[in-house]
Amino acid sequence: MSARAADGVRDEIEARSRIKMAEVEAAQKAIIDVAKRLAAEGVISFGEDDDYV
Repeated sequence: MSARAADGVRDEIEARSRIKMAEVEAAQKAIIDVAKRLAAEGVISFGEDDDYV
């Protein structure tokens, strides 16, 4: 990540207020659901071959 992009991320973090754990968990679940759907559609793959990260 470039220094400029890192500064932007830091600025966003500072500007946000605290987030409830339930909101974090809901967002994580949504990301996992999308990843599973994309894997089922063959768009992405993960955890199948130790040669790739």
